[in-house]
Amino acid sequence: MKVRIILLLLMLTGLAVQASAEASPEAREWLDRLDALYAGAAFQVDYTLELRVEAQGQTISANAKGNLLQGGPRLSINELEMQAAAGPGGAEMMSVHSRQISDGTTLWAETNMVNMGITQIGTIDLDVLDEFAASSSGIELNQSMMFTDPFAQIDMLIEAFDVVVADGEAGTVNLIMTPTAETTAGFGSDLPEGSEMTGLLVLTREQAVPVSLDVALGSMMQIRMQFTDFELLDRDEIPEGTFTYTPEPGATVTDLTPMLKAGM
Repeated sequence: MKVRIILLLLMLTGLAVQASAEASPEAREWLDRLDALYAGAAFQVDYTLELRVEAQGQTISANAKGNLLQGGPRLSINELEMQAAAGPGGAEMMSVHSRQISDGTTLWAETNMVNMGITQIGTIDLDVLDEFAASSSGIELNQSMMFTDPFAQIDMLIEAFDVVVADGEAGTVNLIMTPTAETTAGFGSDLPEGSEMTGLLVLTREQAVPVSLDVALGSMMQIRMQFTDFELLDRDEIPEGTFTYTPEPGATVTDLTPMLKAGM
């Protein structure tokens, strides 16, 4: 049971929705700025994640905090500490520590299930991961959650919604997200009757840096991400070897690339 719950947390709901999202011209400008920041800049940012899922007759909740360090294209470290509860009254508690290190050619995914004393290490070819991302749109997080950072998750989530711009608080802009027809149809009977799917992405006006992301799929799933302490970095000042991962002696490393290919 614990392993299944952990996989639910790491993979969220396992739902896949193919969508063809549209954005207003103004919204597209903001999304392009966000894409450009993510694609080429060196930066670090702290973030928190709150997740609540109702699946398989039980409620799963999780709170996590993490840090993303990006040194440029294909160079990043995403580190996450997650505390989760499931079952009646949150009786089954667990703690997960995960790291994803992208060294330019390979992504190393390390997951430590603290309560169970289990550490799993996997590798993925980044070319294959890029192909997966290109062929996977919408809320297709059933595999990608384990292998992508929060900026990539925003990119995948946004594809399930049509987006328009609304005024935000001082210094921010709100991107209102409405589910596409394909997204709504894709969930079919899985979404409780009368439930609404909503989304809101808040960006800073100065740099188009995410402030928060809220997505609700009726009562089935609620996601909230918040970002703080964003800092642009000089790539030349990042120490050499920062994005190199070396497994502990004797550690078992599994090539996860075939599994990802099977999901494409």
